Amino acid sequence: MYWAYREHLLSTCCLLLEYEEMEEERPSFLREVLRQLEAAERDHFQAVLHKFLKTFAPDMTWLLDIPALFEDLVEQGIRFAEIQPARASSYFYAFARGDFGSSPAHIQHVLNWFRRLLLIDPNLAFAFLQGAHLIVKRLTPKELDLYIEEGLSYYEINERLAQHFLEATLPDCDAAMATLTRECRLPEIDTHLETLLFALTGQKIAVLPIGELPSHKFMLRRPSMMCLARQTYLPARIRYFTSAATNRTWYLLQAIVAAGMFAFKSFACVHGHVDYRTAAVLAGDVVLRQNLFQVLEYARVLHAIHERWPGSRRLLDFGIRSEYERHPPVRSSAEQLFFDVVAAQKAAVNASVRLLRELAGQSCSVFHTAELLSNADAVLFLSEYPDLDEDLLRPLPFLPDFFYPVSVSLAPSDEEIAVMKQDGKPRKVQRSEREDAFKNRVSDRNPVFHPAEQTVRSEIAPGCYAYDEWSQERNAYHPRYCSVYEREIPFMSMRPIPADAQTEGHKIRRVFELLKPQNARKEKRLPEGDDINPDLLINYVIASKREPCPPVQFFEKPLISKRDVAVLLLLDISGSTGEMVNDRKVIEIEKQAALVFGNGLAALDDQFAICGFSSQGREHCEFLIFKDFRDVWDHKNMSRVLSAQPMSSTRMGAALRHSGYRLQQVERLQKLIILITDGKPLDHDYSPQTRYAQHDVRMACLENKRQGIVTFCLSTLENTRSDLELMFPDRRFVILNSIQRLTQLLPRYYMKLTL
Repeated sequence: MYWAYREHLLSTCCLLLEYEEMEEERPSFLREVLRQLEAAERDHFQAVLHKFLKTFAPDMTWLLDIPALFEDLVEQGIRFAEIQPARASSYFYAFARGDFGSSPAHIQHVLNWFRRLLLIDPNLAFAFLQGAHLIVKRLTPKELDLYIEEGLSYYEINERLAQHFLEATLPDCDAAMATLTRECRLPEIDTHLETLLFALTGQKIAVLPIGELPSHKFMLRRPSMMCLARQTYLPARIRYFTSAATNRTWYLLQAIVAAGMFAFKSFACVHGHVDYRTAAVLAGDVVLRQNLFQVLEYARVLHAIHERWPGSRRLLDFGIRSEYERHPPVRSSAEQLFFDVVAAQKAAVNASVRLLRELAGQSCSVFHTAELLSNADAVLFLSEYPDLDEDLLRPLPFLPDFFYPVSVSLAPSDEEIAVMKQDGKPRKVQRSEREDAFKNRVSDRNPVFHPAEQTVRSEIAPGCYAYDEWSQERNAYHPRYCSVYEREIPFMSMRPIPADAQTEGHKIRRVFELLKPQNARKEKRLPEGDDINPDLLINYVIASKREPCPPVQFFEKPLISKRDVAVLLLLDISGSTGEMVNDRKVIEIEKQAALVFGNGLAALDDQFAICGFSSQGREHCEFLIFKDFRDVWDHKNMSRVLSAQPMSSTRMGAALRHSGYRLQQVERLQKLIILITDGKPLDHDYSPQTRYAQHDVRMACLENKRQGIVTFCLSTLENTRSDLELMFPDRRFVILNSIQRLTQLLPRYYMKLTL
């Protein structure tokens, strides 16, 4: 059969030798093959032809094993050469580049369309050859049908427009292909992804196409995602799913995972450094250890994302479920272990999964992960996953590849890595924390309040409340970490009210009484109501003489107007309030301000409580109630406020959480916490070198905000503006130049907050 095309093949070789885009090295080989073809006899012609194909298109030598397809390919080329001799070589060159596809079915489909276009207009067929390298590789056969049919519809209007469309040179060709494929392209979303990464990490992280990575290394691992220092590499286009929206969602999933890798100190923070080209530096060269390292580190970061960013939970579950369904893992492999560890189901887990989940709860950085694995029992894992030491875990499309070898110019400095190692040193963890590390994986609870009555804890005494505390270092809560003891201060004896407090109290009371709304007023001009307004009724009778049916608007009814506010005044009664300021103790100024403020609130009929707080470590937090919401503001309760004395330290976060809990029990529309403090949050187990306490206060304020409770702080100069901006979102704070101005400023800011 092939002998019949001898003359055509010889002429094709001659044309290819003259083709201007031919690589410089190839003509010498083709000339030698051409000489052999000319001298070959019939019996040896096919062997020489095979050599010709191997030289011209090395990936297409299998074509000789399918004679019918080869015959069709050659016949179409001959036909095209007869119609347009000057362009004949472009046909075979397009084939050699792989523009017709890489499978028999794909090539046959392209040939069928080429035959049809050649019948319609040879110029259309040539335009298709010119754009095949952009179109055929990007579209499936069904999508290719739709694209060419769209081009033919242009042909009926304008021949040149149709040719440019098939060449894929029109500006809207990319959009047309994207619409057909339902794909999502990285240039369409990279700016949004960079914004999302910055919002989650606070770092400017560039989003780049993964094709920019070195190709020879890329072929070894074929990752779909890479996170290097300050760079995230993602696919140029995603078409995993049948809808563009779902493919876009996959980009969002990759961006959130990338943010987690950077925010939670994973290998992405150091990947690309000259000493950390791959994770083998930390995991070792043994496949078993490398697989365990990947599974544990992936599980740690995914768990941190799940807990720290609750809004991403459905997205993570979607990614895990989709990948499991698209590529089910081989039983007892590293992939199976990964899916077992990150699965939401808790039932019937084996010892390996339980251990890895526990370790993931303990680890706080990639360096800590490597340290925890150094003592792991390999026998346990191999007994339950025998294939764990066979093959390295394949790169999953929504996770970065830790074992892709690369060095980057923007790698972190040695000093930054040293700081990361220091920050990643393990903290002494309570046993209860390790047990609860994965406890609430799929729960949507708000980790704020756990009353002792509802929590079985033998060490929590009756009347004590257990609260979570936020750790910025771990990006997670310490569950049930602080014990808050609530105590109502008993009345002991009547204490004299200071004269200046009485004077200021009367002034504030008169001002607040002016702000108090009227108990009731009448709403008039109603079509129906409880009473009739005589004046409006007369107007109605007069109007009825002039027009047949005037509107009925002479009824009225009483309209009740009242404030609906509850406020908790929280006084810092730590040891520092015993210091003297101009011959007066700070706590005396706080108490006087509370008395004056209480007089004003009583005039407004606002529900209010006056409380104080102090602490001696996380297990001994005091919350003292001087006046509760239900108590009457009288001399007796004023005396209880005056009995407050300086105590110990200032664990502010726990006090704010308990204040929020107290306000949740009050049925008022507007709820407010006013905190008065003379210093920074400080306790025995706080480190002054970190902002651990400030971050916890911020989280406590955000937790209260989610419950509709506003937190406002009046502070002295002991707290810097940057500290207060960190602790109190929306800048709800005031810095007092002198604590002595507290009595005058407290009522003023209360009116601004509630009117």
